[in-house]
Amino acid sequence: MEENKLIPFPQADDFNKVILLINFPKEKLKDNEYIKTNLHDITERQVSYYISAAQYLNVIDSKRNMTDVGLKLQTLNSAEQTIELIRIMIADEIIGTAFLTELIYDFQLEKEELISMIRKKYPTYSDIIYGRRAQTLKSWLKWMKNSINC
Repeated sequence: MEENKLIPFPQADDFNKVILLINFPKEKLKDNEYIKTNLHDITERQVSYYISAAQYLNVIDSKRNMTDVGLKLQTLNSAEQTIELIRIMIADEIIGTAFLTELIYDFQLEKEELISMIRKKYPTYSDIIYGRRAQTLKSWLKWMKNSINC
């Protein structure tokens, strides 16, 4: 896959908002006002960040339609959704490696280590963007650990 064909690494720090988005009625995924209001008054710019995060997880496609993965997630109860989302995240090269590294070695990776992991797959980001993406990765790892009580 060419670099410019990759979905950007997420910049959506609040994973609970990603879950809210996943559970929106499918006809509302193209309605930015609905999304802004129901993700607790986020900005227009942040709408694109959360949509992109759901696309990264293969829950929403490029036309803002639910994928089969997204449709399946919507049928699950909260606990089952959490398990499935963690499974999806662990399968991701960057998120999975970071999560398992922290879990196995029982420590938190430093921001620079997270940036290094992201840089390998996304070598063209600026330093500022790497920092923002590392912050998202850090918050998603925290959500995963809290969800499984680590």
